[in-house]
Amino acid sequence: MENVHGEQGLLVAKGICKSYGGAQVLNNVDFTLGKAEIHALLGANGAGKSTLMNVLNGVVPDNGGSISINGQMVRMSNPEVARHHGIGMVHQELSVLPNISIAENIFINRLPRNQLGIVQWQKLHAESEKVLRSIGLDVNPQMLLGKLSVADRQMVEIARIISMDLPILLLDEPTSALSEAEIKRLLELILQFKSEGRSVVFITHKLDEIMAVADKVTVLRDGRLVGVVTVTERDKPAERKLVSLMIGENIFDESEMFPEKGKNFGEVMLEVENLTGSAGFKNISFFARKGEIVGITGLKGAKRTELMRAVFGADTHVHGTVRIKGLEQKKPGIANSIAHGVAMITEDRKSEGLVPLMSVKENISLVTIKDCLVAFVVKKSKLDKKANKYVKKLGIMVPSINVSVRALSGGNQQKVVLSKWLTSDPDILIMDEPTRGIDIKSKMEIYKLIRQSADNGASVVIVSSEISETMGLADRIYVMREGVMVGELSAESFDHDTIMHMMFGHSK
Repeated sequence: MENVHGEQGLLVAKGICKSYGGAQVLNNVDFTLGKAEIHALLGANGAGKSTLMNVLNGVVPDNGGSISINGQMVRMSNPEVARHHGIGMVHQELSVLPNISIAENIFINRLPRNQLGIVQWQKLHAESEKVLRSIGLDVNPQMLLGKLSVADRQMVEIARIISMDLPILLLDEPTSALSEAEIKRLLELILQFKSEGRSVVFITHKLDEIMAVADKVTVLRDGRLVGVVTVTERDKPAERKLVSLMIGENIFDESEMFPEKGKNFGEVMLEVENLTGSAGFKNISFFARKGEIVGITGLKGAKRTELMRAVFGADTHVHGTVRIKGLEQKKPGIANSIAHGVAMITEDRKSEGLVPLMSVKENISLVTIKDCLVAFVVKKSKLDKKANKYVKKLGIMVPSINVSVRALSGGNQQKVVLSKWLTSDPDILIMDEPTRGIDIKSKMEIYKLIRQSADNGASVVIVSSEISETMGLADRIYVMREGVMVGELSAESFDHDTIMHMMFGHSK
């Protein structure tokens, strides 16, 4: 790998600065994108990656610097201007609209109309089906988008940008909600864009994605540019060098990524027997013991999330039994689960995990607000103490616990969601994609917190699309396929290929 910094390029940003209040998010950042180049942005949560993308796309105004395209100075005052200059962006937090059709989301503000201004629905649906097919998403474009999973909504947002046929694509964490098969397809699409002469900037925390497709990597740390690296070697030493730049210290040994497995497990804390739901899972049985981390994995459509929502009581089930600490739950529901010491971190932090209009400290204290009451009045000092404790414990990058949670990066928002439930010290902790959108160093910190929760006596159930994460963290793994539990593996029999074959329904 070789450090480079070129002045020539399709898109050149010089000295970009951005601050929010007193917090300097970008400090004199330079960025150069070449024609037909795949350029990755790497950095810890809060490093300024998404902010830089938003400046380039005109979503937020910069406080200084310049941007040029093909040597011509431009002012990105809004996304429409950026699109006029050939730039389109897929945001980390979904901006699709759930109450209109998939086709209308793809061509929003660009619906095909005849000379009388009437929407040509047949043409709209045909064009939508064409672009959906190009990204491997087999859904009816006339269906309401709100009926899709988070992963499929992400694919629709990608389809919308692809349909614009723009020369510059900005992708902010495009794979964070996708399965391994979908990630592979998206990376193939990115390489296809390059072969067509298009340029792609993408943010990811997954080094294997960078090493698979990137030509260059720009590394940010604390809002500053710390390195621009040309990827000439696609091996482990190259990965370690990138992460060293990102976190500002020598990279950890890969064996230290995950904490040691649990050894002593107690009684069964959560038992699910023959659970069937209208959401598509059938006759599911599994258990989790005290002090144990249980992993549940599978492809998109395996119904992992739907199962966990039913176990937690967020959704109803048709038949079957859920037992918490040996007690059958006769009247399941969220309030009942919380009362019995169960916590659940949901997959969709934006709509289910956070209250965007509230501050960081208010979000952290949502579940345990009663602990901050004195004579039925919320004690501010107690709120502050609790919030500051978890901000420090999880390394949440925030200028103040009083700022709106909306001001945080996606990864730091995820840490706030984790904090909210960890404050309740749950007996059973269900976590659906808990490290989605979180950088490597933060993942390690969260893995340690999860293991600490188990070592302190909690039963932890992890739903993850990442096989390596599931294998590294879990003491036992269940594999789901198309709504059915197809296998169980103990730590001694963990094998990536075996799990993949089970997920796809093939014998090894």
